[in-house]
Amino acid sequence: MMNVPFVLRMQWDTVRRHPFIAGLVVITAVAVMAYGVQHDRTLKAASYVVAMGLGAFVVDLFAQWRAAGPWLLVREPKREVLIVLGCTALGYLTLFARFVLLDWDSMQGLQRLTFIPLFGFVFPFFVALIMLWLKYKPRELGFSIAASVWMALPILILTAGSAWLVAPQDFTIGPILAEEGWSGLLVLGFLSAGLPEEFSRMLLQTRLGAWLKSPAVGWFIATVLWAFMHAPKWIGEGTDLYEGVMSSVRIIPLGLLWGYMTHRSNSILPAVFVHGLNVWGLQNF
Repeated sequence: MMNVPFVLRMQWDTVRRHPFIAGLVVITAVAVMAYGVQHDRTLKAASYVVAMGLGAFVVDLFAQWRAAGPWLLVREPKREVLIVLGCTALGYLTLFARFVLLDWDSMQGLQRLTFIPLFGFVFPFFVALIMLWLKYKPRELGFSIAASVWMALPILILTAGSAWLVAPQDFTIGPILAEEGWSGLLVLGFLSAGLPEEFSRMLLQTRLGAWLKSPAVGWFIATVLWAFMHAPKWIGEGTDLYEGVMSSVRIIPLGLLWGYMTHRSNSILPAVFVHGLNVWGLQNF
């Protein structure tokens, strides 16, 4: 049976144990609200921030009710932090070169072909191979179907419902389906976004958390790094530097919720599911 007072006390105790990270979360929420006001989307920004906060409560409520999967293992924190951060940095440089430095449309086929292997750092192919080489099993890397994976369903309902209530005209699922179809949506949502991004962020937050001896710090830093991985694409598509930075800040609350789902379930699958079906546009303003 779900114990709401117990969850509220647990969350308050967590905030008291990590006041610095709690403060950073509040500052991020205020920055997101200010950005929404600047773009005349105050109601949507407020709904987004509130939905993310309620989402964390739902995750804790559900994690209390349903058993989590096996703990995500980190054998050599310092070594693995260097590996994951190195691969993340190479991925960021690849995106920066692709969208900001290079004129991709004018590049010849052979030039593009020689550049493509670097995307193995953007999509975490190389770091996944390294983890397997270090003798990690898939379930130790978050591929665990525990009972708590079902927390994805109420989170999906919460985010979709919030977007529909405050801005149904901004639903992105219609244009995506019209352009890509269901098969394209699955590829775009799960294979090119949900799975690779949640796997990368899980590696970052667990390794940083273990090395710094603070899962909360690892969770926040990993989410910020993930958010700013999106900036080169936005800037390269014509967004100015300020908008590129603030657009990255804008998605931090969403990433924090997804990362928290992974932390509480010890599985990336709930976050992959919600991320892959994030076609409601709640965070877009």
